[in-house]
Amino acid sequence: MARSSDSRDDKEGGQDGDSTAQELERRYASFPQKRQSNSSHNDKSSPATALFGRALKTKLPELKKTLHDPAVEGNDRKAKSRMKRYADSKTYVQPSTIQEGDTVFVKRYDSKQRKRDTPYRPDSYVVVQKKGSMVTARNNNATITRNSSCFKKAPSDNGGDEEASDGEDAGQQEYKPDAAAVEAPESRYPRRVRKRPTRYGEQFH
Repeated sequence: MARSSDSRDDKEGGQDGDSTAQELERRYASFPQKRQSNSSHNDKSSPATALFGRALKTKLPELKKTLHDPAVEGNDRKAKSRMKRYADSKTYVQPSTIQEGDTVFVKRYDSKQRKRDTPYRPDSYVVVQKKGSMVTARNNNATITRNSSCFKKAPSDNGGDEEASDGEDAGQQEYKPDAAAVEAPESRYPRRVRKRPTRYGEQFH
């Protein structure tokens, strides 16, 4: 009987030990995360922040800080300026003549566009705002904002643009070089002597 009682005591003691270990594990399971989230007394920052260089995300409420790094902002401005200079150096780049109040057409960017469709939409828009290269146009149905390259000026009703273009063409005289002044380039190789081909039955002299 004594042996059985001792074995029973050992089993009960083992169960108590297991429950105590589980309780300790449950109680201190979140200790490392809470410890890393708390600020240190010496460096005024948590170990996780010092290690990873950023604040550790926890469920505690905190104020969001907006980072303003002058070096990063300066490098960003330089990179954007360099890209703009490179884009403006292209030969096909031309300054936009679209101004507020102009009537314009918008390019088609429809997925259902067919080959017989015009490159621009048939409905016209009126420019209401222009900021840099971005143009905002409006009609009775909608208001859109696109790059200035997506718009095309509508021809004026009085034909002033056509007359101006005709005047420019008339003012430019076409240059025609004198035929006598144009000399044929010298041949690199001497020209061969051409002769009449011999036919069948002809006598050779």
